[in-house]
Amino acid sequence: MTEPLFIISKEDWSLHRTGYQDQNRHQEKVREAIKQNLPDLVTDESIVMSNGKQVVKVPIKSLDEYRFRYNRKKGIMSNIDKKRTILENLRRNSKTGDPGIHGISPGDLRFKTWDEIEKPHSNALIIAMMDTSGSMGVSEITKKSA
Repeated sequence: MTEPLFIISKEDWSLHRTGYQDQNRHQEKVREAIKQNLPDLVTDESIVMSNGKQVVKVPIKSLDEYRFRYNRKKGIMSNIDKKRTILENLRRNSKTGDPGIHGISPGDLRFKTWDEIEKPHSNALIIAMMDTSGSMGVSEITKKSA
């Protein structure tokens, strides 16, 4: 019997989509948590103004949005800022009267952080063309531009 020219196989492609499925599941959990805790998230703030005789209170409803706040002194070791760590160690050792780079403590560690800067851009194309054939003279150009 001859060998087949091709092999038909069935792969489980659901394994390739787990990241997308996890992301959707996380977003759904966040939506549910917001729905359940909405009264706690909506805060009542107010602006209080006074002209000396009477006090005016303007209520403002706002939604607290939680974000990660990074500490200029905590982070993962892959983001360590060596230069700032050494400078902090020198500063600490100089204050104790023993200047030099030695005994780096956890308080000396500094980590790199960054702010994302959005640069506006557009998808425009500019074409500059010049007629070098000589078919257009000065009179044709002035007629076209007028």
